[in-house]
Amino acid sequence: MADLETIDIYCVDDFLPHMPEVRGRTALAHRLARRLTTPRARFRFWPNFGTDMRRYLLSKVPSSQIAQDAAQECEKDEQVESVTVTVSKVDFDQRELDLDIEVVDAAGPFEFTMAISDARVSLIGLQQQAL
Repeated sequence: MADLETIDIYCVDDFLPHMPEVRGRTALAHRLARRLTTPRARFRFWPNFGTDMRRYLLSKVPSSQIAQDAAQECEKDEQVESVTVTVSKVDFDQRELDLDIEVVDAAGPFEFTMAISDARVSLIGLQQQAL
């Protein structure tokens, strides 16, 4: 069981100049967003890190495969006990993809939506479930 008060640096699509900290589930959501936007083998010392979901924006891969690949990448994080990913929007013409991600960690479930386009990535609505 990993520490829920994990501290990380704010970073979804880029670092902010003043490098603010994020904690707990927000830190976990940021880490998962980085996992889902980092090309595999980008880090020589960490060759299995990352699955850049933006690569699906120019493909005709079925939504079920996109969701499965995202879930498999998220499950590599040590704080994730289980995860369910659903593709809620896919627009190949506009090159946009929304992933609804439900994560279970040591404190229970929470969910967020990750919007991905060829130009930007954002986290929408990090929601924590009542225990």
